[in-house]
Amino acid sequence: MRRWVFAAFAAFAWVLPALVAAALGWTGAGVAMPAFGDLLNPLRASGGAAHLPSFVVALALVKANPTFAPQAAAIARAVLMSAVVLGLLQLVDLQRLAQVLTTDVGGSAFRFERSYLGLCMASDALAALAWVLRRPLEKQGWVMTALVIA
Repeated sequence: MRRWVFAAFAAFAWVLPALVAAALGWTGAGVAMPAFGDLLNPLRASGGAAHLPSFVVALALVKANPTFAPQAAAIARAVLMSAVVLGLLQLVDLQRLAQVLTTDVGGSAFRFERSYLGLCMASDALAALAWVLRRPLEKQGWVMTALVIA
């Protein structure tokens, strides 16, 4: 993989959770600053530091993906899909959902929580999954078909 392509992917994966948090209108954890700046700074324990573990794992999987055997690539895709689901589950208020489903409490069952860890895990895994799935789809001609349709 070319170095500049990998650097562009890394920059996109680092900024993506900050953009999503800004679009959702989140504020920084414990501070009055916007979540965008809080998530971009890797030295802030409340923001960017929560992004580092999933970011490093996503970059490692993307970098190693071309050398994977077919079975290892399938396992990597399953791990990334599981990480997306786990990240999204961290964003849903499961206590409220269980309360609405098991009692006669009214209101909306789905309510989202502000979880930097869940947001970063889901966005990093989704970006890495899109990158990892791109290679088999290119071999089958799906990527060019999708670009022509779009």
